[in-house]
Amino acid sequence: TAGGGGWGDPLQRDTGAVRNDVARKLVSAAAARNEYGVVLSGDDITVDARATEDARASMRASRATQPLFDFGERPSGVRAS
Repeated sequence: TAGGGGWGDPLQRDTGAVRNDVARKLVSAAAARNEYGVVLSGDDITVDARATEDARASMRASRATQPLFDFGERPSGVRAS
């Protein structure tokens, strides 16, 4: 489902898939831009390839490295398996 987490880097998600999510109203055009770096334009929801490339490059440059998983602090007395 849209916004349900998912696997992988959102900036590597296929731009056509993001565009289709917007067309199906699963995510907004603003979320496509802010979360996936996909810039859309026009009533036909066209992917602006150059603006998307620029947005994604800027987003990659400004974000911190994220861990694959973060389960938080381990409760005391619990050992790793």
